[in-house]
Amino acid sequence: MATTQNGFGEGPLDTSLMARYQVMFDAYALGGNSAVVKIHDRISEEQGTGAELRPDAALFLLVNADHMLIRPHTSSLSNVSWLPDPVESAVSVEHVDFEANVMEALSIILESMDEADEPRPRSSHAVMRAIEREWPKLAQIFSWA
Repeated sequence: MATTQNGFGEGPLDTSLMARYQVMFDAYALGGNSAVVKIHDRISEEQGTGAELRPDAALFLLVNADHMLIRPHTSSLSNVSWLPDPVESAVSVEHVDFEANVMEALSIILESMDEADEPRPRSSHAVMRAIEREWPKLAQIFSWA
């Protein structure tokens, strides 16, 4: 098994698994809504430069941004058959402030990894630690308890 050390004692990452994460990340935003495409493009910029995100970190950020921020705040759940009543979207997918909030959250997470001097390339575990450190700021942006 070909591996690469991630630099934080988290164990080796199989290079074929890393390649699979990259393929999944690259394909994720195809046909996505504008918020997903924008966050994908921003994360993609951070892979080779900036935060130097590993493919697992990039995919982790994108999937969580999509499923925990973008979809709950912007999508109608009217096509979910088991819901007794449709749950309408909280905001429009084109809502500029919401997209700015998602980008601000991403910036906070990336800056936290810099401030903590997380090893590069940065893993999904480093992203989780940054989210934990910055939870109060993130919660405030999205009105979470």
